[in-house]
Amino acid sequence: MKKLKLIIYFLFCIIISTPTLIKINATPIPPQKSLNNTLPSLSKMLDKVMPAVVRITVDSTIILHNVNLPLNLQQYIGEHPQYCQEGSILKGTLLCKGNDDAIMESNYNSLASGVIIDAKNGYIITNNHVIENATRIEVELSDGRSFEATLIGTDELLDIALIKIKNAKNLHLVGLKIANSDKLKVGDYTVAIGNPFGLGNTATTGIISALGRNGINSTKHFENFIQTDAAMNSGNSGGALLNLNGELIGINTAIVSPDGGNVGVGFAIPSNSIMILSHQLIKYGRIKHVSFGVVGIGVNKELARIMNAPVKYIDGGTFVGSVINNSTAYNGGVKAGDIIIALNGKKLHGFYSLRSLMSILPVGSKVELTVIRNSKIKHLILTLQEDKESKLYFTLKTSVIEGGVFKNIIITKGKKKFRYVKVTNISDGSFADDIGFETEDIIVDINKIRIHTIKDIKRIISSKKKLSILVIHILRDNSNMYLLTVVPRVVN
Repeated sequence: MKKLKLIIYFLFCIIISTPTLIKINATPIPPQKSLNNTLPSLSKMLDKVMPAVVRITVDSTIILHNVNLPLNLQQYIGEHPQYCQEGSILKGTLLCKGNDDAIMESNYNSLASGVIIDAKNGYIITNNHVIENATRIEVELSDGRSFEATLIGTDELLDIALIKIKNAKNLHLVGLKIANSDKLKVGDYTVAIGNPFGLGNTATTGIISALGRNGINSTKHFENFIQTDAAMNSGNSGGALLNLNGELIGINTAIVSPDGGNVGVGFAIPSNSIMILSHQLIKYGRIKHVSFGVVGIGVNKELARIMNAPVKYIDGGTFVGSVINNSTAYNGGVKAGDIIIALNGKKLHGFYSLRSLMSILPVGSKVELTVIRNSKIKHLILTLQEDKESKLYFTLKTSVIEGGVFKNIIITKGKKKFRYVKVTNISDGSFADDIGFETEDIIVDINKIRIHTIKDIKRIISSKKKLSILVIHILRDNSNMYLLTVVPRVVN
């Protein structure tokens, strides 16, 4: 009986543990197409644009004057004059010349990239540092054809150069379409094409990491770079930065790297700047630089508050510390103490923004500056003047008044007497010297607070418990100027 119960119990367990199958009405999935036909690819776009990016080979020569030979080598040649006698193979070489007239000529080759921007006329844009000191420039197309190029114009400050292939009409060259770089946004996809390490045209991809980058150590003047993480290496200079439509958005110019290799931080000159500058190079063979003529600093909310500027209008901009005589700014009515907030209606986000826009505008053109003066908005029309030296300065002083000798003075104007503080001496290399003080300067106010005596200066500085901006209004040769500092120190 017990055996029968056990058999029935095991049968029951088997029955309840058996899964029940339920029919489900399902639509069969059709066979999928080959994945290779549906994967996104840039190949069609690259096939069209690759011929517009060229390989540039440069033969260059550097001549060094008054080269000093190592002392032990000079002594050895002096002890063996036979090496420099007529008939010696060393006669006429650097070894047999005195240091005063020693000249060393060094020849070298370099490989880089360029972009055809005008296929009909054979114009190719690249960087100045690519063709600097060139004695011969050769351009190799993606199909293997090679041509010697001539230099049309170059500019060291903006690191741009334009070269040309002759008889381009019969060569069936391919040029790139130019995108409007003002419409770029951070996060847009990018494609960099160039000639890294002389390997030939190479494409890499990335995104726009930042816009309006400035302060790049490897560049001397241009301050409005596109930053991308598309890989760039030695030889990519002068190459193309494209959008996904295959349009040119920039010319690859520099990288930041601890060892010279790619770390995902590359910089390109925007296409709008390239086209404006290339037109100048075609017309003049050089860039005519504008002498804007201000010493300035970027504006923040604190500086705007100190100058009683309406903060609602402040989104960056440039505080004018001083204006250089006979410059564009001086003749256009810009005054020390102005805050420049827009150029041709475009808001400025800092001094670099003003500087980069001014660096590409053509000499002789008229621009509208929007400034805040005495808490009011003013619009100034300026005609841009040329100067061989750039006088658009960036000044950020980070020290205060130690190192200066000051004196309380009284100035009589008619029947009225006015008290001021005069600078009577400045120690070289001192904080006062760094700030920009000169002897005979008269201090009028600090942060819009009138200065009558040295005690007023001490009182203002000692009240600054934290790092703060000091805007020092001075008179120099009867002209108003402003000196700025951000590190408060007590005047003894």
